[in-house]
Amino acid sequence: MTGGPRTRLYALSAVACAAWLAQQVYSAARQGQLLYWPNAILFVCLLIFIGYAGYSAVDGWRKEKAAKDEGSKGAKRPGN
Repeated sequence: MTGGPRTRLYALSAVACAAWLAQQVYSAARQGQLLYWPNAILFVCLLIFIGYAGYSAVDGWRKEKAAKDEGSKGAKRPGN
């Protein structure tokens, strides 16, 4: 899997994990267990993955856009 599908997968994974993190934080706060070690470790791990997946998605979009721009510059236009 390369290019666009990988970028979309990273973006979707980041959004899904962000929703999961929000749900977990809300649930832990309601139970009064927000700062328990297992929860803190889960939150940190999710934040790291969300950051990695989000960065990878943005980086993939930038590379894809740069490749399209390079391709359009080299293409011959009718009438030129």
